[in-house]
Amino acid sequence: MDQAEKGEISQAAALFFKENEILDFKEEFALCDRIGNGTVKLVYKDLLELFRLCGHNPTNAEIHTIINKFENEGSKYMTFSEFVDIMMNRIRDVNADDEIEVAFATFDTEGKGYVDAVELRYYFDAMKLIKLPPKEIDEFMRELDENNDKKIVYSEFKTMMKNGDMYLKNQFKSPKPQ
Repeated sequence: MDQAEKGEISQAAALFFKENEILDFKEEFALCDRIGNGTVKLVYKDLLELFRLCGHNPTNAEIHTIINKFENEGSKYMTFSEFVDIMMNRIRDVNADDEIEVAFATFDTEGKGYVDAVELRYYFDAMKLIKLPPKEIDEFMRELDENNDKKIVYSEFKTMMKNGDMYLKNQFKSPKPQ
């Protein structure tokens, strides 16, 4: 019987992590379980220690976001299952950010840190992904260009990829390695 079947972690986490990773998390979690009741108190110092034991270095804001989420739900403690789900979501977010960086680099071939309308038009024409007239590309640029400098920087691109138009997001997915 695996840990998901025992109710120790979610089914999603059981599929996401290898068994040895779950066991490592369990050991580290136990080190921070000061009472020995299978929970970790939602105190900044304890959460930071737990994440660092697991090889992560969350920001102050990330720790406070976790604490606030649980407090808003009326809890002052986190279970092992909840911790594993948080770790899974953190790793997924990092992986998504890595994919966005690769997709941005597809446009920013010279490594300038931005993409302009000329590069965007070239990419659309060369890849034949979307047939957009120049006027629509200019409109697209204006929508993404938060500071109106006629350039899309990584942060603007990332915002679009995480929150933007689903059709465009699908067009900009980085190619799968072959």
